[in-house]
Amino acid sequence: MNLNKKITFASGIPGIIGLIFIFLIIYPLFNNIKKNSETFISQKRELALLEVEIENLKKFEKIYQTHYQNLEKIDKLFIEPEIPTDIIELVGFLRKIAKDSQISIDISSSTPKKQIAADPWPSITFQVALKGRLSNFEKFLEKLETSPYLIEILNLNIRRLTEKEVKPEEFEEFSLADSSISLLIKVFTK
Repeated sequence: MNLNKKITFASGIPGIIGLIFIFLIIYPLFNNIKKNSETFISQKRELALLEVEIENLKKFEKIYQTHYQNLEKIDKLFIEPEIPTDIIELVGFLRKIAKDSQISIDISSSTPKKQIAADPWPSITFQVALKGRLSNFEKFLEKLETSPYLIEILNLNIRRLTEKEVKPEEFEEFSLADSSISLLIKVFTK
């Protein structure tokens, strides 16, 4: 072997060792660094998104706290028909405002909770029959309008009572100014 070939061969061995070193050690190392940096950037983005969400939740919590009482009041506007005490309280309220308005009241049983296609909220309806002076009906309707329940009057029929329609125990209080009102009211539910 001549000297040129020995020099070329001697200089080629470190080049081959260098290439092997690059492909077996440095390349996988850089590949690993690249993967880790991509993972790090992805996690950093996720962390930034989580921080934004946490900040939004804190803002929402502050807004919720400031409006909590109003939300409670709104929630109380709707009754829960599956809870008998809610229905009893509503009927008691209707009886109380009728008594305060000096009119007699008869409330028929409610219809089941239903969802009407045109109506976005579920509701129940009550048939309410009232007897008394027309001026007292006005008081009753005003109190019903300002009630703590979300109520809609669906049907209102008024007619003057005759002596034949008055019960004997009510005859002493009967006046020709007495009327009968029939209401169909819808009470919105949860």
